[in-house]
Amino acid sequence: MAYTGKTDWKYDEVVTENDMNRIEKGVMVAHTELQDVKDTVAKRTAVVVVAASNSSQKSKNGADYICTGTDDYLTINAAISALPAIGGKVFLMAGTYNVFSSVESKDRSINLISNLTLEGQGYSTVLYYPQNFFTEELYLIMGYEKSHVTLKNLRITTKGGV
Repeated sequence: MAYTGKTDWKYDEVVTENDMNRIEKGVMVAHTELQDVKDTVAKRTAVVVVAASNSSQKSKNGADYICTGTDDYLTINAAISALPAIGGKVFLMAGTYNVFSSVESKDRSINLISNLTLEGQGYSTVLYYPQNFFTEELYLIMGYEKSHVTLKNLRITTKGGV
């Protein structure tokens, strides 16, 4: 039953027990409806699709972001940033993502957020780092103080091998 508010209150009108019961019922209905909306939103997951420079044309046509093959961490980070504050999934299509080029910068990581799934299409989704990260101080993927993060169905490899 929908709540019908009273809009013609008089300054000196006494609030009765029936008025309070009607108001309480309206508050309960609003609370229930709000929880239904929260439950619906929680069931929906935002998904952003990223294609590698060497992904199939079909994959590129369906992607929200397409990497260039150079400094692909920038495109992947843009896709992560496009997710709502509640998180979601960044889906990496099959292909090789050249995460960074030879630019001398320590800030070239994939930066994770809380409530994120970074998912590939299995063995054919490769995050490639051209430097051997065992000889450099690099952070391939950053997720400091983040929670509920999942990485799945992808490979990480470097020039030096992993």
